[in-house]
Amino acid sequence: MGRTERENLIKLLEAKRQSKIITYVTLTDRPNVPILQVADDAISPIYDQLEQIGSNKKIDFFLYTRGGAVIAAYRIAKLIREYCEEFNVLIPFRAHSAGTLLALGADNIVMCKLGELSPVDPSTANMFNPILRPPPQGDAGDPRNRVPISVEDVTSYLDLSKEKVGLVSESDKLEVFRILANKIEPLALGNVNRVYDEIRILTRRLLSIHINPKTEEERLQKIVKGFTEEYTHECIITRDVANEFGLKISKPDQQEENLMMSIWKEYENELKMPEPLDSEATLAQSQPPNTRVNIKLRLGFIETIAGGFTFELSGFVHPRLQQMSPLQPPPVIFKIGRWVNINQAVGPYV
Repeated sequence: MGRTERENLIKLLEAKRQSKIITYVTLTDRPNVPILQVADDAISPIYDQLEQIGSNKKIDFFLYTRGGAVIAAYRIAKLIREYCEEFNVLIPFRAHSAGTLLALGADNIVMCKLGELSPVDPSTANMFNPILRPPPQGDAGDPRNRVPISVEDVTSYLDLSKEKVGLVSESDKLEVFRILANKIEPLALGNVNRVYDEIRILTRRLLSIHINPKTEEERLQKIVKGFTEEYTHECIITRDVANEFGLKISKPDQQEENLMMSIWKEYENELKMPEPLDSEATLAQSQPPNTRVNIKLRLGFIETIAGGFTFELSGFVHPRLQQMSPLQPPPVIFKIGRWVNINQAVGPYV
């Protein structure tokens, strides 16, 4: 199994679809393991693989992700279109949030029976957001230590006061906003407003590549609204619902479905998605006993039949960490991960 098996399956799917395939899989489902999201650091490896396969009539982008940075997703979609006449996204299972935005830039989205999209409604977490972990537990200047604010939750609060509660007078609306501003820093609300506009602009811009606004404006608006306003972030959008929005969704034939799901299963197994990381068991295997144990994980893949990259994350677990919290599994201390050429990746991986 492993790289050779995936390469063989990708070759079969390419032959079936008469295309070149790039895969992008990010690990977000393994218990006790950090998640990997769509991010800027994937752009360069994807560019490298596009250069490897060169310009083609048709490129299929095989995607699995729970989300990430919308700007990175937008850039990836635009980048792929530089190398092909026809750009399709293949979704065996999940392509949520930023993954959905990326898919909206494709000429066609091919979804298996298990395929899922989601709303594109990002959360903001800048220096003006409420502090999640104040010093000394956390760096107050780090956005990751700030409480994320859902863009759509803020707009829904304002809509609730107006449409459901009936607070429509100027004094009522001012009081509603004053209450909100007392809870959330006004500059954070300003950032929410910018992101609210930005996500609609990006969604419309990607859709407009393959949907003509001059002739299909109503359809375009319906898709933008469906993916940015109508559902909560946790809602799952299946292929029938996406079709109801007016999006062009294709169902693979049975051979394509089997190949797509086989490729997905290979990645699921390689990334050990169903298998929790057991730090206690790892520490128990230390040699000599009661010493630090270094570990290495894989969190993602970007691949073509020409080569590829894997995302490596290193860490360690130490007996002293277990002594600090004897009733809890010992924490794993992780370093910053990176994409490495798959030919230079060295295991073993846990």
